[in-house]
Amino acid sequence: MTTETETDHIEEVAEAHGVDLYAFLAYCDALAIAFDDCADYVEEFREAFIDQFQSDDEFAEYMADEMGLDIPDLVRAHIDWSDVFHCELRHDYFEEGGYYFRNL
Repeated sequence: MTTETETDHIEEVAEAHGVDLYAFLAYCDALAIAFDDCADYVEEFREAFIDQFQSDDEFAEYMADEMGLDIPDLVRAHIDWSDVFHCELRHDYFEEGGYYFRNL
């Protein structure tokens, strides 16, 4: 968890580099990046950040669509997307505060 001073610094860095403050803050928190070093991680953040999702299920379904998987609705309705995330995606992606990132 970051302090108010750290959050202010990260806010300045995010604004200066045009990145989403809350996603960047989540990334820095998840990786335990020292607040005075956060500016060094902006490009890594840009490469890692995917988007914000409500759940692992929503993220897993999004990734299936992004991969171009043509899953018929009849089948899609029976997929346990949480299992897809936890069995297949959690090694390559991580979540912090609803924001999802690639493991780089």
